[in-house]
Amino acid sequence: MDAYSHWTLLRSHIGDHSDFYATVSPSSFHFESINAELNTQITNRRTEFEKPVEIYTIVNIFGRNALTSDGSDWKRQRKIIAPGFSEKNNARVWEFGLKQGQSMLEYWASRDGNSIEEMKVENTASDTATLALHVICGAGFGVPQVWPHEDESILGDKKMPGLNTKLPAEGHKLTFKQALVYTTGLQIAWFSVLPEWLLSRPYFSDLNSADIFVEKSPFKIHQKLIAAREDCLFYFKELIEQKRNHRRLGFEQDATDLISRFPIFLNDPKC
Repeated sequence: MDAYSHWTLLRSHIGDHSDFYATVSPSSFHFESINAELNTQITNRRTEFEKPVEIYTIVNIFGRNALTSDGSDWKRQRKIIAPGFSEKNNARVWEFGLKQGQSMLEYWASRDGNSIEEMKVENTASDTATLALHVICGAGFGVPQVWPHEDESILGDKKMPGLNTKLPAEGHKLTFKQALVYTTGLQIAWFSVLPEWLLSRPYFSDLNSADIFVEKSPFKIHQKLIAAREDCLFYFKELIEQKRNHRRLGFEQDATDLISRFPIFLNDPKC
């Protein structure tokens, strides 16, 4: 079946018969609706219509989250991240988007044969993906990023080794951006193809008493994926600890920064 059939066929595959239908099999129950009133009822009664969290397992690469949880766990996850999705943060995302869009154009202009007045770009996909990642890092994590043509000095006091520099921090194999790109790219599919115990083996770490994983697979693509994920996890732990220290010392915290909220909830027994 065409992966885009919902866009190409629109209502034609169910509209002639009904606004909704169900497909029942021994292993699953599939319900599809294009009735606005019915959809409103479903979305407002979350406890009665459970989310099929099992289909999102692959997204648990960094642990359970709002997408892969339901019920009381989903409410807890939503309570933590909700402040980061406010009108104030929307304005912040827009601001970062404009700045990063301008930086991307300057990066294209800096390439051989291009200028700010005229430029040729054969494939914009990777650069627009980088733009999106920069906006998420800046607005969501409080870690602004730089493009290849930019100097790290523009970061000012926001410069953080490994997190937004061009070289990894001490104890890391990759930079934060490199690790994020690799673990959220197509390589993530390996976690659904092969069991994790085949890709890596756990051992006890002294860092925050957390389990980490080391490469077990003989294939370099798997080894790099595991290493990238572990670098990401350590960078996030270091960033959260940094935010915790800033809060402890009374430094002003950015209310729209998702990471700044974590120390609050980590110390909250209700969460």
